[in-house]
Amino acid sequence: MKKIKSSYYQTTQKYNIPIKELHKDIECDICIVGAGLTGLSCALELANLGYKKVIVLEAETVVSGASGVNGGQVLNGYNCSFDHLEHRFGKKKAYQLWQIAHQGLSLIKDNIDKYKIDCEWENGVGVVAYKRGHMLDLKYDYNKLINEYNYPSMKLYDEKELENIIHSTKKYYGLLYDELAGHLNPLNYTLAIADICLNKGITIYQLAKVNKIKLDKAGYKITVNKRIKVSARKVILAANMNNAKIYPQLNGRSISINIFMAATNQLDAEVAKSIISSKMAIFDSRYIMDYYRITKDNRLIFGGGDSFFTKKNINSVLKRNILKLFPQLHHIKLEYLWSGKEGLTMNLLPDIGQIGDNLYYAQGFSGHGMALASISGTLIARNINEPNDDFALLSSVNAKVYPIFKSNFINNIAIRIAGLYYKVLDILPFF
Repeated sequence: MKKIKSSYYQTTQKYNIPIKELHKDIECDICIVGAGLTGLSCALELANLGYKKVIVLEAETVVSGASGVNGGQVLNGYNCSFDHLEHRFGKKKAYQLWQIAHQGLSLIKDNIDKYKIDCEWENGVGVVAYKRGHMLDLKYDYNKLINEYNYPSMKLYDEKELENIIHSTKKYYGLLYDELAGHLNPLNYTLAIADICLNKGITIYQLAKVNKIKLDKAGYKITVNKRIKVSARKVILAANMNNAKIYPQLNGRSISINIFMAATNQLDAEVAKSIISSKMAIFDSRYIMDYYRITKDNRLIFGGGDSFFTKKNINSVLKRNILKLFPQLHHIKLEYLWSGKEGLTMNLLPDIGQIGDNLYYAQGFSGHGMALASISGTLIARNINEPNDDFALLSSVNAKVYPIFKSNFINNIAIRIAGLYYKVLDILPFF
């Protein structure tokens, strides 16, 4: 993600990673490309498994991409429906896939507890029914999770009960609440993982842009900053949307959309409660959704909506969307504003896999990046150590290649057409 002004998270940063640059040719056993959540989760698991000669290469600085500036929601499951999973893979496999995603959520919470990570974790995420018909979908998901997936941590609120939780002029028709999901400061969490990796002996090189990866008889030769050579036995591509730039064989597997977020000035405690009476994070049930939450210092973080259509007037677009929901905030200022790109696959499942024996990749987390990037990086590390059933399952559902998306120009046109299509669906009352 690239900043428009500055990320709110930077003002609350708790961890600092010293910059170490790469100045000469080196050899290693395992080279991870990308120091975001996927790459760092992989590095941490490799360290825990006893691997020593592991390096991470980051083109910019640690956690400079989406891992450090996203909405901070840590969610169960995937961005596609239970029906989609079960129709395509069968009930047993769909349940196993859900369990893998749930591992990602549990992994983050376990790391926070184990390593005492200061990242403002709060339990609770709710999805609100934007239209009356959407409440039927939430009831379906509730029954599926409670009765078939044996996941008792869900609560369903009707529209009357919801009035005591979210105080908006927009009429929502109910809420599905997951009390074990949650939200955090993603920058502090991921920087903490980087710091832990350093303490465990992982070497992280920053300002180390990978230009080319070539396989020869001895392993992989990686060109860094156009002149430095890194020799590695195994390579993990953990740069999300940038993977294809480094390794063109991955082109056409995902697309990216622009996402914009804002944080308000600090609100009075009573004003904050006049928005959401609890500390849960919220997103709505539309295709092009709004998502928002209150921080510990009583700011509203707000993102999504139709903001990715407009770059020039993003401040006014986001403020307009906030006031549609909460006109009582007419006096607020948007003190922080930042943007980024979200990687999407066509099936809305993460694209994780293995090419040959010694090259792995993960990308396209489709809006569930905190949990899915964490578990994807971890599963890659475990599979390097010994064949892993969860890695095999998750990699078996990877994305279909669409050659049309290999063109950035066509990619951008397709995104706009799809965005307008889904925006129309969101407006129609029966979708």
